[in-house]
Amino acid sequence: MWDGLVVLRSEDALNWTEQPGYILGQPGREPTDRFKGQHADVVVDGDRAFIYYFVHQKNEAEAAADPRWHQRTVIQVAELVYKDGNLTVDRDADLAFRLHAPSL
Repeated sequence: MWDGLVVLRSEDALNWTEQPGYILGQPGREPTDRFKGQHADVVVDGDRAFIYYFVHQKNEAEAAADPRWHQRTVIQVAELVYKDGNLTVDRDADLAFRLHAPSL
C-alpha cells in the first residue's frame, strides 16, 4: 500500500472496488517531485479536479550532505483526469489554472 495512492470507487458508498495500480507512485521529473506522492487531497473546480500531494525530499543529492534534508517536504499539484473508466494523473504535465471562488 506504500507504492502510491489507491483509488477506490463505489456506486452506493457501501461496496467499494479498487482501481488497478496506484497513482503518484512513480517519481516525477521535476527536482522537487522525485519521490512518490503522499498525503493527498483533491480540489474540484468546475469540471476539473486537482490533486495536491506531499513529496518528501529524502532521495535528493543534497540529503547526503545534510542529515536533516529528508525532513523537507514540498507540496505539488497535478490535474486528475477520468479516462477509460479510471482516474489518472500526469504529474509531469504542464499545468495552468486559476481556482474559482465558490458561489454562495
